Amino acid sequence: MNNKDVKNDEIDLMQFINVLLDNKYLLLFCTVVCAALGLSYSILSTPVYTANAVVQVDEKKSGNILKELSDGFTQESSPNTEIEVIKSRLVLAKTVEDLNLTTEVKPIRSIPFISKGLENLSGYTPDILVAEFVPENENLEELVLEVGANKGEYSLYHKDGETLILEGLVNRSYANDQLKFKVSILHGNAGQRFSLKKIAELAAIERLQQRLHINEKGKQTGVIEIAIRGESQRDIKNIIKSVSESYVQQNAHKNAAEASKSLELLQNRLPEVREKLVEAENSLNKYKEDNSSIDLDLEAKSYLDRLVRIDADLNALTIKEGEIAQKFTKRHPTYVALLNQKKTLYDEKAKITKEMENLPATQRDMVRLNRELGVDQQIYMQLSNKLQELDVVRAGAVENARILDAAQVLPNPSVLSKAVSTLLSGFLGFILGLIISLIKALFNRTIQSPAMAKKLGLTAYTSIPNSKKQPNFSFDKFKQGRLNINNAKLLSENVPTDAALEALRGLRADIHFAMQEAKNKVLMVSSASYDTGNTFQPT
Repeated sequence: MNNKDVKNDEIDLMQFINVLLDNKYLLLFCTVVCAALGLSYSILSTPVYTANAVVQVDEKKSGNILKELSDGFTQESSPNTEIEVIKSRLVLAKTVEDLNLTTEVKPIRSIPFISKGLENLSGYTPDILVAEFVPENENLEELVLEVGANKGEYSLYHKDGETLILEGLVNRSYANDQLKFKVSILHGNAGQRFSLKKIAELAAIERLQQRLHINEKGKQTGVIEIAIRGESQRDIKNIIKSVSESYVQQNAHKNAAEASKSLELLQNRLPEVREKLVEAENSLNKYKEDNSSIDLDLEAKSYLDRLVRIDADLNALTIKEGEIAQKFTKRHPTYVALLNQKKTLYDEKAKITKEMENLPATQRDMVRLNRELGVDQQIYMQLSNKLQELDVVRAGAVENARILDAAQVLPNPSVLSKAVSTLLSGFLGFILGLIISLIKALFNRTIQSPAMAKKLGLTAYTSIPNSKKQPNFSFDKFKQGRLNINNAKLLSENVPTDAALEALRGLRADIHFAMQEAKNKVLMVSSASYDTGNTFQPT
């Protein structure tokens, strides 16, 4: 950086400092006003509380008859999936219905923010809880409720606040051809009014989705925090309590439903398997009677045991395939592994069947009939055991989610302290004043130094400083009677050594020499703006 750049930087810095000094009162005014506004806001604002609950999602426990083919393909509910489930309409709709969140209730105040702040300072907080509000037509979706003179009494009006609909009592239900209505809690001075508005269920769910903050605590922990912020500690606690309980309940219903579906499937198939088992027993007994109770030799018995085992495995894989087909495509690794296992068993069965061709015909028939009977017996026993297991699962608690920390409201409200709010507001006010000052300086460009005049191609003969003693002899003081007009003298007579006069004397000498080369003797005296010495200089 050269010397010229350094000099320019110093000049710019000095200009900036001069702007601050010239607008010091504006900066002070903006800072004080904004700081006062920040302090007022911190005093009048309503505290905002936070309520939360913590739920834990374990590895998925399904009541389905499927057993996974390997641990590598175990299905789990990821925390991200469960977070979306919590935010779903399936879970939140129950909360909206139970807490009547489709009813929007607000106290009517003359000056909303200030009146609310004064109520907070005085300790008076109007409160209402509408347990039921079901209008029968659109004209009744907006109403006005007024607190009565006696405790527990209220009047309900149309939205115009004049047409009376009913006069009621707290904790009493009302139903007519216009609406169904019930107020559970009502606190307020006589004449206090509340506005009631009915909103659509979907709109209420969307509002709740936006207010909820759901995050996993840690990474892959399965522990999820559900939180919400609001002014009413009672309302936010009830919302979090309802959401967490609704989620756990929905989780249990989902797993119980899976067990019920599998149970229904097996119950429908069991009679068919029992019938096949009876037919297999009858066929084997009849064949033994017709062939004088032929027994199997050791070789045939070996073939029989192997075939029965293979058929049982194939039947189990067939049941699994029916379940997997509902979740995955045939290209999924789980489905591919199952098909490979079935192919291996079919190949082994074909090999055994080919080896059995060397057996006598009666032995082959006995092996076939005994194999069918053995397979049907295993299938029947397997289905019976599964029916008992699923019946227990359906009747028991099968949820894989539980509430670790019940809904609670954090004791300290989430608001800025008065000191921080005041300092922050004051700083923003100073920044605002600085911006205004810079804009003023930008649009009010004046020649403030000889160097600036030189850049414009003008010749600066001298710089006349402001005289601090000149105001003592100003004409304003004569008019105000503070100085005798007869004693009035010029600055040159009172203070002949003033710096401003010395500058003027130097200017006189410069003009004398400049006029010798000038075409005429006309001299114009001006200034950058009014009241900046354009009268003092020619005088």
